[in-house]
Amino acid sequence: AALRAAADALHGDEWFRERLVGALFASHPIVQQTARLWVPTTAATHDAVPQLLPSSFSLREEWYNLDRDPCQLPSTTTTTTTTTTTTTTTCLLHVDERTYVGG
Repeated sequence: AALRAAADALHGDEWFRERLVGALFASHPIVQQTARLWVPTTAATHDAVPQLLPSSFSLREEWYNLDRDPCQLPSTTTTTTTTTTTTTTTCLLHVDERTYVGG
């Protein structure tokens, strides 16, 4: 619920959408459906939580449709007078939207 609330708040705030959440809530498919998920190779290699999961599995959950795929966001670079920071998105899981109605 926290992700959905965050993705459905502050629609006019570019920083919130672009940097914090990565997408906005678009719609809600039928509740409590089973979908197929998979762990991307990069996440399984670099992050602790995906290492504990099988490479592919099914999960019955309340899913959300976003206005875009946050995993496809380009890297961003922010420069101040003292530092330069590059931000990249690491997706820990992917949902196969073809495996549930409304995806």
